[in-house]
Amino acid sequence: MSDHGGYWQRVGVVLVFGAIGALLSAGGALAWNASPDTGPGGAPFEPGEGAGPEWGCPSPHSPVPAKISPEKSTNARVVGEHETFRVDGSAFNTTCVQVGRHCVISVEEGARVDPAAITQLRQDFDEIIYPLVTETFGAETDVDGEERVYIAIIAGPGDWVGVFDPLSLLSINHKDVFYIDLKSASGAGFAATAAHEFQHLVHCGHDFDEGYMIDEGCSLYAELLYANFSTEHLPEFDVYRHHPEVSLHWPEDEYLERRNMGAHYGASGLWILYLSEQYGDLSGDPDHAHFIRDLVEEHANGFEGVDAVLARHGYDDRSEDIFKNWTIANYMDDTGVNPRYGYDSIDFAAAVPVEAMVEFNAPEPNDGSYSFPPVTLPAWSAAYYTIGSDDVGNLSYTCEGNCWCQCIEEANRTATVVVSPLNVSGDAVLTVHAEGGREHTREKYSSHGT
Repeated sequence: MSDHGGYWQRVGVVLVFGAIGALLSAGGALAWNASPDTGPGGAPFEPGEGAGPEWGCPSPHSPVPAKISPEKSTNARVVGEHETFRVDGSAFNTTCVQVGRHCVISVEEGARVDPAAITQLRQDFDEIIYPLVTETFGAETDVDGEERVYIAIIAGPGDWVGVFDPLSLLSINHKDVFYIDLKSASGAGFAATAAHEFQHLVHCGHDFDEGYMIDEGCSLYAELLYANFSTEHLPEFDVYRHHPEVSLHWPEDEYLERRNMGAHYGASGLWILYLSEQYGDLSGDPDHAHFIRDLVEEHANGFEGVDAVLARHGYDDRSEDIFKNWTIANYMDDTGVNPRYGYDSIDFAAAVPVEAMVEFNAPEPNDGSYSFPPVTLPAWSAAYYTIGSDDVGNLSYTCEGNCWCQCIEEANRTATVVVSPLNVSGDAVLTVHAEGGREHTREKYSSHGT
């Protein structure tokens, strides 16, 4: 799984907090809202002089005014200008190849990127990504007064797609910049990666220490918005649905050790999408049109931050209530049964595998019951079980291990039960009881080998 830019979000938090705090206390402006047809200070854009025919990019008409400090002044960037960026202890020498209304695109010296791909990225960023991300998540901090975001295309180490480094924001490069790997500088994922990393940059400026669950979830949500809700290039959603035993809460060690990355990305993205559809931007209620932006600005993190924003928007539901419905939605995806039990914006390609199955199909004079083998589940994860019976309406369920369980579907003589330990980790044991039936143990199986 490629790195979507998170390691440095942890090592840079103190510097980011200190510098942003200083800017706020000094009364510095943190954003610029210009007309889409004008440059900084309202100046119109004109074709850039000196731009080679290969690139053919515009350059701004006037210098960028200082926004953070009265003493600071930054000249407009021009094609051919050299810039060195430092990322994770390495220096990358780049050359500016295009300047857009909202972005400056630089490529590592000696590298070759298709000019048409660069032009498409500039157009997508200026016309789609920048307005979409800033409207949904908030304005970028603009620490350099440049009024544009730097996109540096470099050959980074390892298997990564894009990186946002908070240290680049302030202490090292002092620029609003994110990075895209050269290997990714083409194809359908090029601009989607820009949307993903730009969200990280925006998020850092509003809530520098937000955890992976919310921050990475917002970046997956940004990709989804950019793709107009097409999941063709977001396999992470189905990866998670095939591994619901992975925790929604993204532990630090799993992130740094790169374990279960696809499932964690998918869970986080689906969580933000679900919040948006059910309670926020995509709910259709104009009073909650900026729910996700409020979540980005909320300084409380994780579930605590979600609960704070829910309360601010007047909802009684809290994270635990929502998590229960979310686990059902991930399995059923059927808002016709219950508006809370699915997604309106996306469709899933495959069904969720069950943890285990048992069949109650031999009537007996005595009651039948069956306890599934214990399954160890981390907090905020789930497992699904299928029970067959000629009379599913007479089934009942108990779960040992202080877990929550709920029958979520009864159809075609089959019942499905979801189990979750909610906010604690532990062993879950689901027991199924049937009036007048006894299980056929030879017909039970497990999709996970338990």
